[in-house]
Amino acid sequence: MNKRQRRSTRVYLIEPKAASPVGNRIIRPEERPVGLDVDCLLHSDRYVFTMGNLSFVMPWTRKMANGRRLCHSTNASAWELARRYMSAYRNQIFDGADNVVLSTVINRTYTALAVIDAFKKLGFASLSDVRKKGWNDFLKTLEFGLHPNRRERVSRSRLIEIFRVCDDLSRLYRIPDENGKFILNDGFSIELFSNFNDAIALAYQLGTDFEAQTPDTPASVAFAHMNAAIEYVVDYASDLIRLFNAAEAAKNQERKPTRARPGQKNADLLEFLLQLGREGFLDLAENGVLSRSKIAHSIGIATTTLYQPRHAAWIDRLEKAQLTASSAENESFRREAQLEIDTIRAKLKNPSQNRIATVQIGLPFSGITGAAHPWPITEIGRSRWTTGCSLEEAIANLITAALIIILAFMGDRLGEGLNLDVDCLVEKLDGWYLRSRKFKGHSAEVGSFLEQPCPEVVVRAVRVITELGADARAAAGSSNLFFIPHRSGASVPDDSTVRNRLKRFGKSTRASLNGKDGDWIVTPSQLRRFFATMWVNYYEFGGKFEALRRMLDHRWITTTLGYAKTWQKQVISDLQLSLTFSVMRTAVFDGVEMKGAAGVRFAKLANRIKMMVLPIEEVSEWISAQIAAYGFRLFPMPWGYCLWSKDAGKYASCVGRGARRVGINRPNTIKDCGTCSKCRQFIETPVFEPYWQFSLEMHETIMNQPLAAPRLKKAALEGMRRSKLFLCTKVGRSNG
Repeated sequence: MNKRQRRSTRVYLIEPKAASPVGNRIIRPEERPVGLDVDCLLHSDRYVFTMGNLSFVMPWTRKMANGRRLCHSTNASAWELARRYMSAYRNQIFDGADNVVLSTVINRTYTALAVIDAFKKLGFASLSDVRKKGWNDFLKTLEFGLHPNRRERVSRSRLIEIFRVCDDLSRLYRIPDENGKFILNDGFSIELFSNFNDAIALAYQLGTDFEAQTPDTPASVAFAHMNAAIEYVVDYASDLIRLFNAAEAAKNQERKPTRARPGQKNADLLEFLLQLGREGFLDLAENGVLSRSKIAHSIGIATTTLYQPRHAAWIDRLEKAQLTASSAENESFRREAQLEIDTIRAKLKNPSQNRIATVQIGLPFSGITGAAHPWPITEIGRSRWTTGCSLEEAIANLITAALIIILAFMGDRLGEGLNLDVDCLVEKLDGWYLRSRKFKGHSAEVGSFLEQPCPEVVVRAVRVITELGADARAAAGSSNLFFIPHRSGASVPDDSTVRNRLKRFGKSTRASLNGKDGDWIVTPSQLRRFFATMWVNYYEFGGKFEALRRMLDHRWITTTLGYAKTWQKQVISDLQLSLTFSVMRTAVFDGVEMKGAAGVRFAKLANRIKMMVLPIEEVSEWISAQIAAYGFRLFPMPWGYCLWSKDAGKYASCVGRGARRVGINRPNTIKDCGTCSKCRQFIETPVFEPYWQFSLEMHETIMNQPLAAPRLKKAALEGMRRSKLFLCTKVGRSNG
């Protein structure tokens, strides 16, 4: 947590109006929400709404503040409140419930449960017990929304949604319907807001005070997550899916136990003795003593086993009963023996399936190694005693990796990613497109479809999930891509599940390590900004990750920028601004070597600033002012940075002479290192030295070829000269 997140928070308190006595409350009968599947009862532990090929699920099994499930009898009142609240929206039985889509209703029901939990943690048994002080105490807990364990601060829009739900819980509890009946069984007995504009104003006050902004994931963490995700989808998926399918097949096979279960031998012995009868006893007995070897042969066990006390005692009792010819003794033996058999049979369990299946599918197993590999896979299921990585954990990481890739490259919200259909890939003449539903700004409950170009790595991610969930989707009749199997069955993961899986993915792959600050836990909302982070910081971090080098290069990322959404382009612009400030600040304070025409100017400017001997804060402010005044933005390329500004169009080599003028945007043309290295806007830092080292070696190889054409050798000589120029350690040398 950074310094800004640790600082104390001021909270603006409001004065809720005191409640008037309600008197005897007549509660309106509970109703089924519109669209609920016929198989769901009013008290089912989950509600399912099916609309076309899309299913929406509202589970009632979340753990509440008391540690019990919502559907547990101790939480009966809260569960009834949540059901009534959902039905009130779905059945449109109050003003403001119309035109609210199902996904929003489910989200507001989740929020209502979170509000109930928040007040239970504050010591309130029910919402109706809350008064002025309790409400103000609740406001003080909202710095991180209703989930204080999350990293990101609450946004104004989220606060507005929380206050909307709270206002609903107040109005629907206090104000009866037109028939004089109340809709909710519990709720706020005080008026929280005289009108909803007050709620919006409070949300803006608190949002401003909390400085709400989703923090950007550190570039190193973003690259590490993306590299690990690509490794899983590209390198490990085939082996993991093969093991998964083998484990599923082994699970469904009927197996015979390889050894007797506890009590099995004793039960077999007693059943044999009970069915002997008088004649059978005489056949096996010699001088009144039963032959242990004959008994052992008959029931298929070792003779020595029958001399163990627990077995020998029953044989001795039968011998005694037969020798005394006592009917009472014989009847007592038969009764107790049968009781022992029934007790043993009731306790017998099937042999452990996992232990047999583990060997059968070839565990432990190791595959292709990489920075984030899960090998060796030692067991099928995960438990507290698991050593190494289990297949269950590796499959969960594979699913998370595919989701990371899809959300990061397509810029989708979590809900949009989880609602992809299994046939979301569309192949066209110019490549693959991903068809997804967009809910934001649409009133249709099933959203509207949008097709966007997608890279090969997204296609692979979709195919991995398609294969993993094929059997589960077929069994359930679902077309949802992320309808995937897990130890409790199969379903589409919810928000909390995705958050937990992202946390486990980051820790198990070590992608969440953030230097001295410890682990940085990535959240779903941060994944949408990964693409912009990769484009801006590719040359500083991308070269450190093998999977990224193999599957993605900056040229491809730059091409894909043409398809970026408006908000993504704004994020990229913001990150470019941050990059520009970082490079300029590094030149001033760290003395980083900078070459190229613009780099030389930067170096001179940095030296001039150093001579001013200004405080660090004033230098930072001066740099920010210069960036704003000239409109500086750095564009990364394989060989260096292009420093674009308001005046750059007048001098840039990539702009035709007739088109050069002040104030134009950077042209979206193919750049080459020869042109850029001679440009007035070019900057090269040590980050790009690997490129120039490779360039030098390549051109030296050409020069050493005796059969190379003179023209080619001349070009290679120029390439060597240029490469040595940018590999030179002396600062301030111009590149002409």
